[in-house]
Amino acid sequence: MSAGNLSLVFADTNAMSGIREVQGHLVDRSARGFRVLHEFPGLTCGQMVQFSLPGSSAGRARVVWTHIAAGRVESGFLIVG
Repeated sequence: MSAGNLSLVFADTNAMSGIREVQGHLVDRSARGFRVLHEFPGLTCGQMVQFSLPGSSAGRARVVWTHIAAGRVESGFLIVG
């Protein structure tokens, strides 16, 4: 299990610049995907994001699911490039 800070960047028509950056905490990672705790409940299934781990990997991923419960937001991602 890998843990650490993660940055997610994606298109968002509600953001003034049209782009939103969300900071999160990497909970789990595999060769094909990862799971992140964050504070943005607006990520939707199928949405594409750019991700980067400080001093590590970066790429593109697709949101597979977002779960909101007890004030926590957690999303699962499939790495696509």
